Amino acid sequence: FNAHPQPRSSRISDPHWDGSTEGRFVAQQCQTSQKYVYPPQPFCPHCITDSLERQTCSGGGRIYSFTEIHRGQSPAFETPYIAAIIALDEGWHMLSNIVDCSAGKLSINQPVTVTFIERGESIIPCFKPA
Repeated sequence: FNAHPQPRSSRISDPHWDGSTEGRFVAQQCQTSQKYVYPPQPFCPHCITDSLERQTCSGGGRIYSFTEIHRGQSPAFETPYIAAIIALDEGWHMLSNIVDCSAGKLSINQPVTVTFIERGESIIPCFKPA
């Protein structure tokens, strides 16, 4: 009942999760539009081609927006926790968590870096102040 939700495995998302397990921050990049695609998709939403390749990203970025959550989605989530939209150095945005820092020490545009944490049986990318 109190287990953390696990990522759903699929042929499209597995390279992302495998990269996290290996300590690599992996995203798809369209070879036609050159735009990053996240979450993993079967085609590029920008140009509707399937010319997507996996890229290892730097893991650096800045806080675009954040909020402190005091009521979790289920009892599995320890509160409070910080949900944030990260503007990544490669030019795309990702919803994630900020760890190892309280909300009072965060600010918009603050540099962050990816860190990989164990959540249940999975390793997931989160962010911490750089």
